[in-house]
Amino acid sequence: MYEQGTYDIRCGLFSYRISNPFAKLQEFPRTCYKPTDMPPLKSGTPHELGVRSLAAQICKDDREITKGDRSTFLSLMTDPNAAIPYQFNIWWKDGCELSENKGLSKMKIWDPLMQGPGAGKEQKCIDTIAWNWKFCDTDERGRRGGTVQVGCLIYEFLPSNIRRTVFTN
Repeated sequence: MYEQGTYDIRCGLFSYRISNPFAKLQEFPRTCYKPTDMPPLKSGTPHELGVRSLAAQICKDDREITKGDRSTFLSLMTDPNAAIPYQFNIWWKDGCELSENKGLSKMKIWDPLMQGPGAGKEQKCIDTIAWNWKFCDTDERGRRGGTVQVGCLIYEFLPSNIRRTVFTN
């Protein structure tokens, strides 16, 4: 069986795509926002110190993100009237199951690769969020943010004062 294709049903074409909901416990390729994906900033661009400082605050949280429970999804936004708003979101990817841990329905935000507690346990979380800023330098107007999936969690950074209300990817 193929992952996608078309089938001629004589009155048109039927297209199909089969997706595998099982994810590996790994970091997937990053998706960066385009400059046209959000309104321009009032002035300047986000700064690494600000991004890392706020990411560190988030990653100290012992919160678990629960599959299908939007009340556990994390959304933090600085002052929306600031010249450079910072917004961080973490949520469970719709329909995602971990191939190695079938039945797992919760993940700690600071432990997306399920390595357990230890010295510097928040560092992977901080880097994951900050790298959505650092590696998404999309135009002369500066870094526009992006998302990355780690296991079944989606980590997002975006400099926008428009709060995310729909969590899909």
